[in-house]
Amino acid sequence: WFFKMELLVSKLSLFSLARVAGARTLHTAPVSLHFCSRALESKPLAADSPKIFYGCRRNIEHSEHKLNLLARQIRNLPVDRAIRQMEASPKKFAMQISQVLRVTKRNAEFQHKVADPSKLFVLESYVGRAMSEYAINIRGRGTGGRIERPRAHYFLKLQEGEPPKEPKRESPALFTRKLQQHILKYPKKVRGSLEW
Repeated sequence: WFFKMELLVSKLSLFSLARVAGARTLHTAPVSLHFCSRALESKPLAADSPKIFYGCRRNIEHSEHKLNLLARQIRNLPVDRAIRQMEASPKKFAMQISQVLRVTKRNAEFQHKVADPSKLFVLESYVGRAMSEYAINIRGRGTGGRIERPRAHYFLKLQEGEPPKEPKRESPALFTRKLQQHILKYPKKVRGSLEW
């Protein structure tokens, strides 16, 4: 009975730690130290497996569609190049993404003792939808409408090592036999030219 009570108290303390960690708007943690039940029950990571570092920014007052355009730009890029890309971008919330990148890189270097933080690359960069804020738009003659102010969450994963190389896409055969016959049968004519 005493052992069960001790186990329950330890689980409650882990739950409170998880709530404190989740309350921050910007936090990072390696896979092995992430406070969730799945990570606590799973087997420990192998020594040779690459380390993954998490970063996020929650409740950004921006549309998830527009934020995703920025998130797509830095996927599979080295961290330093991704930071430069976001700092050079004229988009409004590119600075917030560059800040998440810088903080996650710094945490990987100082908290988790990564030897060379410049060898990190962006493994995943994606956006999630948050709870939108709604307001009333009052108009004349007793009418009105609803204003929606969208919000989004931004998530980031950095990994040690070289970024994966994208496979070369084979260009499709441009001049197939049917296309060649069509071009011969219907040649292009310039409208308004002196060609008869």
